[in-house]
Amino acid sequence: MGKPIPNDRKQRAYDAAKSIGVKDCWGLVAGMSEHLERDKPYEAMESSKKHIDPTGAYRIMATLLT
Repeated sequence: MGKPIPNDRKQRAYDAAKSIGVKDCWGLVAGMSEHLERDKPYEAMESSKKHIDPTGAYRIMATLLT
């Protein structure tokens, strides 16, 4: 957290979101990435609420951070 997230990780997070049925995958990944790059994980979780449930959000967050 607090550092730029590489595009390959964002692509993997997009693929993971798509596989679990998220309609606006890029919106979810972009929103979460922006907050995580600013070291704000709680805001990232909050921004994901309109797209996905908390379990899915943790999955996307883990994909973006690993």
